[in-house]
Amino acid sequence: MTTGQKFVKFLTTYAPLVLLVIQIIYLGALLSAETPDYARITNVLIGMGVALIWFFIGERIDHDSTHFRFQREVEDIKRVLSHIGSIEVLPTHDEFYTKLQNARRVARRKIQSTQLDPGPPATYGRTQARQSYFSSDVAVYKAHPNVNFYRIISIETQEKLQWVQDLISQTKDFPNVFIAYVKIDSISQSVPFPKMLSLQIIDETEVFLLHPAYSYMPADYKPCYYLKDAHVAQIYVSYYEKVWEKICQNHEHGLILKDGTISYEERLSSIAQDKGWQLESEADSVQEK
Repeated sequence: MTTGQKFVKFLTTYAPLVLLVIQIIYLGALLSAETPDYARITNVLIGMGVALIWFFIGERIDHDSTHFRFQREVEDIKRVLSHIGSIEVLPTHDEFYTKLQNARRVARRKIQSTQLDPGPPATYGRTQARQSYFSSDVAVYKAHPNVNFYRIISIETQEKLQWVQDLISQTKDFPNVFIAYVKIDSISQSVPFPKMLSLQIIDETEVFLLHPAYSYMPADYKPCYYLKDAHVAQIYVSYYEKVWEKICQNHEHGLILKDGTISYEERLSSIAQDKGWQLESEADSVQEK
């Protein structure tokens, strides 16, 4: 309580009580006199009434003031809490991919994601939730035509390259799907500084992040975490957009493989050539010859 609040409290509550006590003592003295002075007694009784009215009015004012301060404090707390999102540790594969799947299903505008595992999803027979998440990719894209899906993908193995080719082929008529290739070699062996973040961002407000020691989903699952806070999410959105921009500007960092309905499948061939691989479609054409 501030000095001003203490002073108001004294005027509204304690002062009339002190005055009332003095008047009671004075009244007792008047009544004990041999010849009571009824005029003074009347004045004291009136003064006591005034003191009581003062006290009750002061109590009401103090109550209203306290209630107002309480309400203001509650509103202040609400304002603070409104800027604090939720943070949740996801300790298992199932919890991570189930929550991610549910969040993706209700997205309204944009999803920005990465897929930096060395191999394609099918090579990781870890959990049903993980397989369900990746196997429903195309269905989700089709069911949400008003949501733009951005995906940054690394390609370390020939199997992963084939998976990317199939993904592009299945979504070639989807204007809401955008795919970029980022050049990362041996991500599981890379040093932790600096390391590309593996992110799944939902509508620029929710973020799923892997354990900070990894940029891919390790076979020995490490706790990941989920946060929901528009202000914090913007930090990761800016990071993601900067990576995408660099891939667009400089082919040393990667290549855009799909830009809505425009597919650059010939760039997959250049990736395969750089790594000494051969796409299945190219292998089939060679056999036909």
